[in-house]
Amino acid sequence: MAEEQASDKIETIIYMGLILDVYEFRNYYLTIVKQKINNKLTVMGATIADETILDNLKNDVKETLDNREAIDNYDNPFPVSEFLSGMVQGNWGGEPSQVLFTTYRYFLERRIASTTSQNNITIFNRMLLADDFANRYMLTVVVGPLKNCAFDADGFNINNNKPFFLGDKPMTVLGNIMDKVYLKHVTIKQDLDRMTPRQRDDRRWAIVTALQKAQTPGAPTIPSDVLWEGIMERGGGKKKRKSLKKKRKQRRKTKKRRKSLKKKQRKGQR
Repeated sequence: MAEEQASDKIETIIYMGLILDVYEFRNYYLTIVKQKINNKLTVMGATIADETILDNLKNDVKETLDNREAIDNYDNPFPVSEFLSGMVQGNWGGEPSQVLFTTYRYFLERRIASTTSQNNITIFNRMLLADDFANRYMLTVVVGPLKNCAFDADGFNINNNKPFFLGDKPMTVLGNIMDKVYLKHVTIKQDLDRMTPRQRDDRRWAIVTALQKAQTPGAPTIPSDVLWEGIMERGGGKKKRKSLKKKRKQRRKTKKRRKSLKKKQRKGQR
């Protein structure tokens, strides 16, 4: 089954100095709001539109042009905050919507504050060490159509830089942020260096698969067990496993001693 994603850009609406790039997704229109800053188009937020909203926006543009007023006043555009709050209030008709526009850093720091899982906290903190990733922006629909849907705001060259759909369920979103956004901003070596030995072991097959894909095209494929052996030697995984084995043996010996002591005590009581 093909991965669900927004359509390619349908149209661009110049609205009083704001640039609105429109993409279709699940029969609605994900509308990315951009502004020219130092002659560079910069994403400033997003909203969810339907046919009614798009028609009303276009009517506003038409009236402005009919009055011989400029719509491309990029130096003094319609305020972004006012435009987005107007969407929340339903000023252009249709269904009101609100989309959070935040960095991955903000998103993950909130997850860290709300989770009790030490493993998740360790993973999120590791991801936050990659500044290029952490300072990137994402979109999360919190009100209106497409509620809970999350997108990477800028997308990637491979998909024409359209917003990249991350999912609409928390665990799916987190998994896609890790695998499809974070891992694009770090090398395998960087990510391995930030992992604990236990994390390396938990993600063993994902790491091996990534390493095999990274091999030079046409070169002989390095077997999985050989790759993993190199990772474990490099990361101290073998030593870690040996120490765990010793601890297990010590626990078993302690249990045996306790059992034998209990048996002797029972015999003495008889």
